Amino acid sequence: APPIVSVSGFHRTRVNQMITLTRKRALAMRMSALLLDGQPHRDVAEVVGHLTAMQGQDFNAAKWAIATRTSGESLLAKRTAIERAFNDGQIVRSWPLRSTVHVIASQDLGWVQRATNTRFLKMIDQWLERGDFQGLDSQAFDRLQAATIEALQGGRQLTRREIFRLWESEGVAPKTGGGYEFVWALCQRGVTVLGPLGENGDPDLVLADEWIQSPRVLVGDEALHELAQRYFAGHGPATDYDLSWWSGLPVTVVRKAIGGAVAKGTLCECDVDGQTMWATPIQLDAPASTGPLHVLAAFDEHLLGYKDRTLSLDVAHARKAMTVNGIAQPTVVKAGRVVAVWKMRDGSMSTLNGERINQRDLRAAQEQIETARHWLRREAR
Repeated sequence: APPIVSVSGFHRTRVNQMITLTRKRALAMRMSALLLDGQPHRDVAEVVGHLTAMQGQDFNAAKWAIATRTSGESLLAKRTAIERAFNDGQIVRSWPLRSTVHVIASQDLGWVQRATNTRFLKMIDQWLERGDFQGLDSQAFDRLQAATIEALQGGRQLTRREIFRLWESEGVAPKTGGGYEFVWALCQRGVTVLGPLGENGDPDLVLADEWIQSPRVLVGDEALHELAQRYFAGHGPATDYDLSWWSGLPVTVVRKAIGGAVAKGTLCECDVDGQTMWATPIQLDAPASTGPLHVLAAFDEHLLGYKDRTLSLDVAHARKAMTVNGIAQPTVVKAGRVVAVWKMRDGSMSTLNGERINQRDLRAAQEQIETARHWLRREAR
């Protein structure tokens, strides 16, 4: 994971000063923070570590999000590098934020999860106390957890289907849902994690304490300050409500975390068209660019990393890019803003009203869409 920012004396003199940014500059800084500025960026583990957590319920879309940010000669080489990062234990898939599955650096999972999942752990305990967690009470779930640990000990890995069959044989099968909530609960408790890729290309279940080597240990305020600094380094400039949305933490907790990071000199307060945002000192001094045209898959951090998406998306088009129930659409991004949405089914693209795409960009977008569709169908070329 990226180290805590080393802040020079020059930066310290302005930590408590409001810095004014134009929307254009803020958007360029944000695209650079998101590693979408067209610059040759890092390897797989560094990309995931920089963004801290990348939403990952659509696993192939998550891998496309990583691939668009990594350097490499071909998509096939990038796919191989991503798969190697999973199989080497550098990155994993779990539920560190908002009870939503993400891809995250393995060494970051534990401390991020402990900083954000107290509410979900209490929820699991309450369900078990009432005996209504998919038909299981605390005693039955303890049997399920013990059976899972025994089956995975010694570096063994199992698919979710294999784990479900194990639970059925132990008489602790869920009533509905195929056991997905049980996997979620075991991962929330830090017992298991989705780590190495199995034969079907999806991450298999392994024991977290066996699979994750050298986890970072951050607790309390230290963890919250780090989380705030890391979020804005990978997403800023952004607001306190954006961090609250992204992390799932109450805004009061988020403001305390931001205050601690500001006091340490790792965050600076900015005014963007009358709105208070935060960014790191390095971001404020570094060159920034909105980068080239991008074809992004669904659930990319470009939109999903924020509660307020108006810097990158006209509010009139919010429902075209994001449904009421939170399903994010694949997008075409030009100069940092969403100019079109596209469909995985047939590759069709719909330009948003008021947005313009010249013929050269239109051809580039259509070519990238076809490439993305091949990737998302696991046919990288």
